[in-house]
Amino acid sequence: MTVQGAMTVQGCQPKELTSIGIELGADDFAISWETNAQGGSPDADCFEIKLEFFDPAGRCLAPWWSKTIDHSGRPRKMLELAYPEEAKQKQVLRAFTLKVAVTAKIGHSRGRSLHRQTTRDSQSITRQLSPESFKSGRESLMAACRACSCARGAHMMEKMKVVIVGQQHMGKSSLANGIARWLHQDTGLDDQMAPAPAGHAAKTAETKCLEVPFGQFGFAFIDTPHFASVSDDNEQHFQALLSRGIPDGTRRTDFSGSANLLTDPPQAAILVVDLMQWRDQRKEVERYLRKVADHFHSAAAGKVSFPYVVAATHRDAFLSECQGERPMLELEQAVSSLRECALTEHVYTITSYKKKVVWSLEVNDQISELLCALVTFAKNQDTALQVNRERLWCIGGLGAMLAVVVALVAASGR
Repeated sequence: MTVQGAMTVQGCQPKELTSIGIELGADDFAISWETNAQGGSPDADCFEIKLEFFDPAGRCLAPWWSKTIDHSGRPRKMLELAYPEEAKQKQVLRAFTLKVAVTAKIGHSRGRSLHRQTTRDSQSITRQLSPESFKSGRESLMAACRACSCARGAHMMEKMKVVIVGQQHMGKSSLANGIARWLHQDTGLDDQMAPAPAGHAAKTAETKCLEVPFGQFGFAFIDTPHFASVSDDNEQHFQALLSRGIPDGTRRTDFSGSANLLTDPPQAAILVVDLMQWRDQRKEVERYLRKVADHFHSAAAGKVSFPYVVAATHRDAFLSECQGERPMLELEQAVSSLRECALTEHVYTITSYKKKVVWSLEVNDQISELLCALVTFAKNQDTALQVNRERLWCIGGLGAMLAVVVALVAASGR
């Protein structure tokens, strides 16, 4: 939020503005503002509100729509407006950056102008997108699933196991719910995983599996207890998660002891990071990502490079709070930084679809690309490679033991 200088033509200055709020709805938006309750300055008798809409991919220098409104709404300091018609394209509200400037006035006297902006992806005007809006992404994912099924066997793609890992409050459970809604094409779908509210203790205490069908294929998303760090004892548990089949309902501290040689490990992983935490606690988050990435690249005692992608959640909050001249560029710079420390080019920015929200074309594309990458990587890397070797060793050992037993029995019968 920025403040520009006051100009007094005559009389005294009105009370100083302290904050601006912007609330974006599906059909309209609201601007609110507050003034300093302290001090001896009089209340403003009018507020000048300047609204400007920009393309968020550009420099936000030339608005594609603007309007200035004099609002004498004392004592109610709020203005509700419908989106301009220029923002609507067929059944979609186009992506925009909205800049707001509010100036308090008394007669010809003007206080300091206060500025704030917010950015939002494109949104469907109704709560349903046409099938064509999903067609390209779903066709790409279906093609990737068929290719993986041909290469690795139909049994794998009947229920491809994808483990979801990350620190507390990164949005793991919400991501699983959002992907399920995308796969079902239904934002009215109830939560299948219980997300923890911000500031509360982690909700996921043990592994939980969410199975979601996709045509003749299917996914099993395995939500895991958070790994606050990947060091000391946690390293052993994390490696067990990647190299063995872990039964549903297993607590993190039991991963090593519950690993089952007879069950295949997950075929791929989604590493979840919160864009807001990355912004506010960058060094800590990047250190965590590097550590986890190292474990992915040396899974199964260094025998397997585990397939994974990164889901950077809370894309909507990041764009909403971005106050720079080029919001989308700032998002791209965040992605570039995450790629470097997570040791992968495959970083996708996601707004996790909550129940009954409207669809976003950009988020739909990101979810589609994320899932296509996961399936393609799983096709090209067998995460059960080391497990299969150990199974052969066990079978060979049992065979040798059986041969000895048979020989002893034969000898005793002579």
